[in-house]
Amino acid sequence: PRRHRARARRRRALRQRPDNALALLRPELEEEHFRGLDVRLASRYLQLVAASGDPAWLGPVKHALEDPRPYVRMELMRTLAEFDTPTSHAMLLAALQDNEPDVRAEAATVLGQQRVVAAVGPLTEIVRRNDARLLSAIRALGRIGDPAALPALHILLSHHRVSLRQYACIAIGDIGDTQSEK
Repeated sequence: PRRHRARARRRRALRQRPDNALALLRPELEEEHFRGLDVRLASRYLQLVAASGDPAWLGPVKHALEDPRPYVRMELMRTLAEFDTPTSHAMLLAALQDNEPDVRAEAATVLGQQRVVAAVGPLTEIVRRNDARLLSAIRALGRIGDPAALPALHILLSHHRVSLRQYACIAIGDIGDTQSEK
């Protein structure tokens, strides 16, 4: 529900602006200018890109993956959630290597929502190295539903943390493996 309200707000904001709002903002989206923007303004611009629904705008904001401000990179992940394209998938996969755990978690969540099979390998690696945002990776693997994730999830069934075992069970069930290791 919260995500839907945010999406509606972004679309409403775009409707209140001229049709060429993003075209007018293109100079502001250029990397050297974008990094000088206030965090809130940079986030608003990314929200406008999301509300546009036009994947052509992903190229001009790709540099935000390297933005030094974690909140801006998080907003980029939320922007990418609005696009289910090879370009957005590549950007999300790159974000799984981000040094900020929350950015990695948001990228994993979006990859799971979009059921990006190419993410199974990197997400499985996150699970194997016991990453700080492990739960997001487990949920994403379950949502993607690829049986290739089962070996990594089976290992978690004997983890000392109860929550990880529970999430692994749910993910295994989402994948549809009824013959999992007992």
